[in-house]
Amino acid sequence: DDAGVRPLFVIPGNHDWYDGLVSFVRLFCQTDPARWIGALFVRQPRSYFSISLPHGWWIWGVDVASEDDIDPPQLGYFQAQADLMTPGDKLILCTAKPAWVECVEQNDVPGPAPISEAWDKLVKIAKMAEGKQADVSLFISGDLHHYARHETGDGRQFITCGGGGAFTLGTTMQPDKVRIEPWQIAERKSEFPSKVDSKKMRIGALWMVWRHKLFCAAL
Repeated sequence: DDAGVRPLFVIPGNHDWYDGLVSFVRLFCQTDPARWIGALFVRQPRSYFSISLPHGWWIWGVDVASEDDIDPPQLGYFQAQADLMTPGDKLILCTAKPAWVECVEQNDVPGPAPISEAWDKLVKIAKMAEGKQADVSLFISGDLHHYARHETGDGRQFITCGGGGAFTLGTTMQPDKVRIEPWQIAERKSEFPSKVDSKKMRIGALWMVWRHKLFCAAL
């Protein structure tokens, strides 16, 4: 509410769960007394959040934990947030893991592709908003160290955008199509690096032995 104050909201990734979320909670979920990180103000009491944005938009940050487990208190929290929505609202759903890429559409296998357990749990959250006639317009995630975007026929977006200064992960494993519902498919629309560049980068890694002889000899 104060002019010039910029709040910070975060969700934990798999590395944050290595110590049971102890460090994450200490750094981001201590709101009394008020905590600042640089010029950003921390104000979330849990590892997940819901923000009401202008013009009927919402953004939800879901904590899928280390085993894609969404605990009952979190489900209750998002159901309460969904109850505040009005028909026609739009939702951006953030998650630490792009679970939709596990639902690969296999053109050579008859019948619909199986929905992964991780994606099924994320869908449970999304359907809370859809039950209030809200539109889940965008799923966004990190985890995989590249950029990839899938899109359904009605314009719903699924974006993976991860990095964090770590190594670049090629996009050769990104599926062309993912079946997000038994009746709906999302097609890959763009990626970075491209699959061609990813293959070149992968082959180029073999030159490491020539470029770093002493290091490889030590290994």
